[in-house]
Amino acid sequence: MSTINATPTTHAEHRAIELRKEGMSIEKIRMETEVPDRRIKALTKGIVKPKKGLQRAPKILKPFDRAFERAFPLACRPSGIRDYELRDILHQEYRSTWETSTGHYESNYTEDTIKRIKAKARKRAIEEGTNAVLEREIAP
Repeated sequence: MSTINATPTTHAEHRAIELRKEGMSIEKIRMETEVPDRRIKALTKGIVKPKKGLQRAPKILKPFDRAFERAFPLACRPSGIRDYELRDILHQEYRSTWETSTGHYESNYTEDTIKRIKAKARKRAIEEGTNAVLEREIAP
């Protein structure tokens, strides 16, 4: 039975051991260092490839947050955001449902949502030192 010497002798073999400790696959090590597969396997026999860390999924924004991120730049422009523009954004983000009894679309956002977005825009504008122009609500 033949035994392969597992002592690294060249710079490429030392590099192969380091790459394996970093978690690189044997195939990728071979392509980078040009050391044969059998030699890499012999050199890295006792080295356990580290597990990949948990990758977090990107944070999924809720309709309120998406609507605010779209409305705030409009509120900061010199002319500000008009009520119809804000409602259009909310309609797109919150969607709507068809009300068969009335024959109209019902929006899935409330007047409270509009007030919360306007309040958050005012607060953020103060924090950033900008001016948020929001169309005032007309009392009925």
